[in-house]
Amino acid sequence: MKPKKLSTDQKTILAIILTAFCLGVPLGIQMAKKYQKTTYAHGLTYFGPVSPTPPAAEWTTMTGKIYPYQLAYPKSLNLVQFPSDPNDSVGLGGPEKLILFVEKIDSSPKKFVEGYWQRYSGLSGLKSLQEFKNSGGISGIEASYTYKGTSGQSLDIFFMIPKDNQHLIHLMKGDLDEKVFREIVNRFKFND
Repeated sequence: MKPKKLSTDQKTILAIILTAFCLGVPLGIQMAKKYQKTTYAHGLTYFGPVSPTPPAAEWTTMTGKIYPYQLAYPKSLNLVQFPSDPNDSVGLGGPEKLILFVEKIDSSPKKFVEGYWQRYSGLSGLKSLQEFKNSGGISGIEASYTYKGTSGQSLDIFFMIPKDNQHLIHLMKGDLDEKVFREIVNRFKFND
């Protein structure tokens, strides 16, 4: 049985939902930061257990359905894929959130990342931008955007897709532990 194709209206609704989710989760997290410092019995915080970076044996890898990337992540994070999503979106859930999706770009990667915040009403500006290579030699851009109405900021990574100058892989840290997020970024690679 062939999967149904999404109509233009359904694609628009999906894009709106993903955008709202991507902006709403980090903003809500920033607003609730004061409660995260409260630790209860058994090492639990208001948002769930505190999670250190898992050892290498506790990681697994998934491959993009449309674009040729490999995303390594701790097995403890629940993987959520969106069937028939043209943006090859992935969510890693639990108390932490990481979102991966593919951005269509209409300029150079650096210029796109510099102006990304202007596309969303919940962001107020670009705080920092740095080009880098991860341990596998994959070129990327790290950006931090400020949220409107708070002192909070995001941590976003954009990877250039080999042989494709029209798309970027976008990783949003959300509320994922920064050490775990940076390890995910460091292990990120493309299929040969």
